[in-house]
Amino acid sequence: MTRLLHPPNYFDDRMPTMQQTPLPILNQKFIAFEGLLAWAKAIVQQADRVSEAQDRLKNMLKEFPLEPRVVFNAEPIRDAGHVFKVERHLFCIAAGQFFDHRRWLRRLGGFDESFFAEIDLFEPDVKAMRDLNEHAIEYFEGKGQRPKDWMFNGDDFNSDPTGTINTLVGGRLDWVKLNQATGRLLESLPTMLPRSSR
Repeated sequence: MTRLLHPPNYFDDRMPTMQQTPLPILNQKFIAFEGLLAWAKAIVQQADRVSEAQDRLKNMLKEFPLEPRVVFNAEPIRDAGHVFKVERHLFCIAAGQFFDHRRWLRRLGGFDESFFAEIDLFEPDVKAMRDLNEHAIEYFEGKGQRPKDWMFNGDDFNSDPTGTINTLVGGRLDWVKLNQATGRLLESLPTMLPRSSR
């Protein structure tokens, strides 16, 4: 709002600028590796929470009466649906953070890339589901930046990124399979950044 009241670059010429100096490479590798481990653990934890929330919602829906004119309090089902939606979205964020750190570690180099062969297969779907869910409101308003990516057409279903097909976020990202792959990665990775990665 303030910038509309002043000419362009008004503040740029008067505000002191912070010179950004990158951290030493070894420090960056340590932070990237520790972040990667933290977010890998978050994927496992959050995927379990999504499955638990989905199971709770399914069990509640089974109890929903199908007979006409039966009075039923739907509020618990709504609440369970809200919990599932939030846990699912937080899973996408955790997975996105993991791959942010994965790409950072890749750029820094000096780490055995073979550790990531399996999990890297999930990266395109993670990036799509994290980004599209983060900007879902823009797409609902018709203002999304990647409209061709919004709808996913499977063999026997269609889904936008906010939908869920079995254990597939948006019909694309399987939280159970990513959970399993992440568990295997955590078992194979060293617990500390190898010294040889300097």
